Amino acid sequence: MLIRTHKAANPVPSAAKWAITSTLACLLIAPSSDVLAHGSEMDIPDTGIRISLDVEQHILSGVSEQNYQLTTPILQQAEPAEEGIGAAEITLALTTELADHWLAYGAISNHSHGGESSLDIDQGFIHGTAQDSVLQGFTLRIGRFYSSAALYNDQGHAGLLFPTAPLIYQSLMGGELKDDGLSVSYSITPNTKITFETFAGDNSLSGQQAGNKFSQTHTLSLDQSAEMENWGHLDTKVGFLASKQNYQSENSGHSHSSDSDLVYQLSGDIEQWMLSALWQKERWQVSGEYFIRDLNTDAQTDSQILQIKDKSSGFYGLVAYQVSPEWILATRYDRLTTDIDTYGHQELITSFGLPVSKTPENLTLLVNWQPSDNQQWSLYLSQPKDLWQGSSSNDLYGGLSYQLSFGGETL
Repeated sequence: MLIRTHKAANPVPSAAKWAITSTLACLLIAPSSDVLAHGSEMDIPDTGIRISLDVEQHILSGVSEQNYQLTTPILQQAEPAEEGIGAAEITLALTTELADHWLAYGAISNHSHGGESSLDIDQGFIHGTAQDSVLQGFTLRIGRFYSSAALYNDQGHAGLLFPTAPLIYQSLMGGELKDDGLSVSYSITPNTKITFETFAGDNSLSGQQAGNKFSQTHTLSLDQSAEMENWGHLDTKVGFLASKQNYQSENSGHSHSSDSDLVYQLSGDIEQWMLSALWQKERWQVSGEYFIRDLNTDAQTDSQILQIKDKSSGFYGLVAYQVSPEWILATRYDRLTTDIDTYGHQELITSFGLPVSKTPENLTLLVNWQPSDNQQWSLYLSQPKDLWQGSSSNDLYGGLSYQLSFGGETL
């Protein structure tokens, strides 16, 4: 039984908290063997069901009201973490075999946060692999799923060791990239795979449907793994993302200005390169990712237009060590170089709080305890620096997360 490390409620906008375990990206820890094991092929049951309960409580003060930054598509602060019980979630995941090498997977969750509750369709897709034919080596996935173009996103925000997304995901991926679309993969060799994905709809990077137009996002990624004998196992991923941004805001009350009824539409192009690596050997795991973005977009209201150019980049590094079958110690360092420039009406520049040029960073320490296969405790402590425009904070904040699961593995 492999640990699925807990992903607690993320302050960035998010619709999904449970998804499939990736062969590359998940932190897979085998209690019986006392090692950090590298990814393996999916073991697909004929039919599987799983119910999980996630609860998060923030136990330390000092959480800034503006502790995360999202630059696109919504140009607004994310919700801050809260003292006390911050979030609770019940998730139901189902898998059923349709035919040989074909399955259907679905996951729904009820998420409670700040006294409000919402029911979300996390994922729902059909997945199949061609065998014993001219198409052998091809894998098809169609429906709603997480993009596999980058390491952390490939996990589907499940099986995560840390309770918050890295800064580069909060700012450059909209927290997570998931949408309705099609994915086609081809295994060139047992250790090399290329994947093309196309999404069209309401993903968190490009935006929502505006009028009769959908946002469109395409990714291309190359996965390469290697067994290095006495040096452990290495997985690498290179991904490229191109997106047609088409986002229509709402009267959400989240504008930077005092005018909370600012309504605007974003339209433009996003190009983004993503480099990921994960190394594992016995009790150790080291992983990291680097993103670089080139965004050109226009923000338009009824009477004004603002041109936005985003050249941001960033990285994170994670180190984890399994002390015993039940205990894991880990740390992660995040850094984001935010470089956004604008040209247009001063009123919109002021409303959006632009331009932005800064380098927020975050250092997080974590202790993970799994007393049994179906429950897990995580205690974390973070020190953020300069996490919002014109401010610098060295406050500490932290939280306690708990996960309880029942049922068989679904994927």
